[in-house]
Amino acid sequence: MLSFTPFENLDISEYRKILSRFPEIRNCEYAYANLFAYQDVYETQYSTFADGIVIRMKVGGKPTYLFPMVSEIYFADAVKEITGLCARESCGVHFSILPKEFAQKLSTDFGAEKPRFSRDFSDYVYEKDSLCTFGGRHLHAKKNHLHKFFSLYGDKFSYSEIKSASDITECKNFNEKWYMLNATYEKSLKSERAATECMLDNFFRLKLKGGMIRVSGKLCAYTIASDLHDESDTIIIHVEKGLYDVQGIYPAICSEFLKNSCEKYKFVNREDDLGDEGLRQSKTSYCPVFFEDKYSVFIKNKEC
Repeated sequence: MLSFTPFENLDISEYRKILSRFPEIRNCEYAYANLFAYQDVYETQYSTFADGIVIRMKVGGKPTYLFPMVSEIYFADAVKEITGLCARESCGVHFSILPKEFAQKLSTDFGAEKPRFSRDFSDYVYEKDSLCTFGGRHLHAKKNHLHKFFSLYGDKFSYSEIKSASDITECKNFNEKWYMLNATYEKSLKSERAATECMLDNFFRLKLKGGMIRVSGKLCAYTIASDLHDESDTIIIHVEKGLYDVQGIYPAICSEFLKNSCEKYKFVNREDDLGDEGLRQSKTSYCPVFFEDKYSVFIKNKEC
């Protein structure tokens, strides 16, 4: 029987252990930090079921489910439980943010409609080593920006990891300035700002990694990231912010963080672009090696 409770009650270590059983999951929404930081926006909840969990969110006021994170022998039972619950609450079951194989399974085995896909929600995934140095012809422009940063600030900048409460405070103060400079987009950035501040306030609880670049002792950029579980080969960049008047600061914080703080990883997930043309152009310019696509499906309840 499903019994949902706020996502913040789910132990992070237990969640990561469960998620490690699903190596096919690489997309950013399954990161504990993202689920935690956006739980108020999406009213995110979870329920234990069999040997795993079921996560429910609300999008546009309607419930939607991630794929049931349970062993194969319990998968059909979990779908049946969700379908029964939705029959009592609404007229169908929405599953979203699904890897392709899970979407197809729901379609072929459980009568779901044809999986739907939107490019707007695909995560950009890159080779870490490429973004450490921006080597190769395709990243030549980024390398030029990085060289510009070093030529201007090479003897003035320093990189360090986010390690202390004072570092967190410095990043929060930086946020005030960054969002003030981007006040034109205040409405569209409202949820992002709240999630970023949530990550900073819970940085150590969420087991986040982060890096900072200071120029002449002044913070000019920082980044926040996490992985999905201990065996993951992919680091997910949740936040990356820099001052635009510091030339080359974005390639610099990207390179310095990956080079100095992400030795164990092979890939970098820089999340999706949500259909924003500026973000799409920027993320494409870093030359992704593949996209982590996401699908949604709908199962119509027979009772409705």
